[in-house]
Amino acid sequence: MNQAGRRFLASLMVLFALPFALLGLVGNDDLAAYSLSKSRAIANKFAVAAARIEAFRVRHGALPTEEQFSELFADQKGQVFQVFLSRPADAQCDDHEATFQALPGDVYVLMVFRGEWFECAAPQLGLTTVSLDPDQYYVTGNRILDRVFWVSAALGLLAAAFAFWRRRPEEGR
Repeated sequence: MNQAGRRFLASLMVLFALPFALLGLVGNDDLAAYSLSKSRAIANKFAVAAARIEAFRVRHGALPTEEQFSELFADQKGQVFQVFLSRPADAQCDDHEATFQALPGDVYVLMVFRGEWFECAAPQLGLTTVSLDPDQYYVTGNRILDRVFWVSAALGLLAAAFAFWRRRPEEGR
């Protein structure tokens, strides 16, 4: 690689190091708190939905049909997190599909599209994919270790950028 190519690569490394350094120095607590608040909102939706479905089941002796479910949740139209009722065999729970699809047929699964993936819950069994543990929203699973991780990544990129920038072209090429 010629000198201009190495310096261009070094410049890119510095550009990538800047947001990593910012995350390390300032932290991503706001991002973690935002994700946790979304999880709490989804968990609340699941609790409300489970209560409505159980009340329906007690009143009518069966789970609601798709049409009845739509009527039960008419107030959620247009909301950010909409709850969907599913049979276990049809559950779309991303990394947890096998767990939810293996549930007995008399169990229902609630699903909410989070924006990137589906969160699922089987309220009768206390099973859910929603994590309310704040540490789950950090890359390393810990607030302090996350900062160390991001600063280390930034320093590594800056060291590599420095090495590429300073490297002299080989003779004879």
